[in-house]
Amino acid sequence: MPGSPYFDDIPKGILTWPNLVKIIILQFVFFVFLMSSLPYWWLAVFVNLITITLHMWFVTRPGKMLEISSIDS
Repeated sequence: MPGSPYFDDIPKGILTWPNLVKIIILQFVFFVFLMSSLPYWWLAVFVNLITITLHMWFVTRPGKMLEISSIDS
């Protein structure tokens, strides 16, 4: 099932496991950088949550989802 949020399904399209791992590693490095550079820890958490939201929006925007569903079928 394309676009399933469950981990037992194999991700298809852009969100393959290697790409997810890259995003997770980049977010972690970015978070550590923010923790060391921003004056308050909660500010780093807030900025990191915003960037995760932007990542998810960018990958799952309607134009990309249409391309993925046409590739998978």
